[in-house]
Amino acid sequence: MKIRLVSLILGFLACLPLASGADHEVQVRFEKSLKVAKTISNVQIEWLDTLWINDPAALMALNATVFSRTFEYSFIASGQKFRASCKLISGTSTNMTRLCESAFDGESYTTYTADSRSMTKRTLPELGSNSESADNPLAAPFMFLGKRSDDCGNCVLRSTDIASDGFARGLTLPTGQRADGLLEISLTGLPVGKKPTTWTIAIDEASDTFSPRTIRFVAPGSGYEVDSKLLDYTNLGAYPFPTRIEWSMSAFPPTSPPTLLSTGMVSVISARIPDRTTDSVFNLDSEEQTAATVWDWDQKTLTKSGPRSEDCLRELRLKEAARQQASTNAQSAITNRLMPPP
Repeated sequence: MKIRLVSLILGFLACLPLASGADHEVQVRFEKSLKVAKTISNVQIEWLDTLWINDPAALMALNATVFSRTFEYSFIASGQKFRASCKLISGTSTNMTRLCESAFDGESYTTYTADSRSMTKRTLPELGSNSESADNPLAAPFMFLGKRSDDCGNCVLRSTDIASDGFARGLTLPTGQRADGLLEISLTGLPVGKKPTTWTIAIDEASDTFSPRTIRFVAPGSGYEVDSKLLDYTNLGAYPFPTRIEWSMSAFPPTSPPTLLSTGMVSVISARIPDRTTDSVFNLDSEEQTAATVWDWDQKTLTKSGPRSEDCLRELRLKEAARQQASTNAQSAITNRLMPPP
């Protein structure tokens, strides 16, 4: 009897490292990928971003029966400095912004919209702009660590954020669950629609890297969920990232059949590590010469004015009020996919 009892105890103990070891392995993979991502300090990437809207209410708000658009995004970074641009390739609407850019030179964050020849400046680049996509492929594996929330509806996650000191420091991922050759990890996200959100990340159980295959985001407070597939991974240096992202937004709680609100696809055109990027890339000096108006967010004043300056000032103040409210719902989430808020 004692021998049998000892055998049972040893058998039980032998199983423990397998369960806890899998969780430990996920954490090791996460920390390894994060460490590698931080080494990509110089990068240049371009991608196409296409959106299709299916939600009748959103189409009605847009005064359209069908809607799609494709933007070409680019992102250049060196250390914490970066430059981003967004160019309209095609769209079913004729009143969309055709070209916008932004740059952070380490001291000032500047945005420029070519269509209206308007420029804004602020000290820090926490808030994104029209020139930056919420689906930057380099940051996609860590999208669940972004800051977009009720308090920061315009925040985007950049590869420069991931490379910064202290990013995700001390984060321990929760226990993973095995399912069909995958390890699924769920964690609570920042509040959207005044309720906590949930992220579910699925990675290959047999892989030795933290390369999510799917990432699901659920925002019960705003009544939607987004399912993203991260496909066709490649390496930039030693860092793995997806070259294609397919996502769909559906109503939450789920319906049968699902109520599809919108779908989208991101396809990388090119990605490389340049030998050197000159500092002049990270300013918008020539655009400032062209700008009709320049607004300083820190000082809340126009530093350069032109025709219709008062209209411009009024519009900028309204945008600032909208930023402070930072309310997010299903409709605004779809609109953000259409064109992230300035």
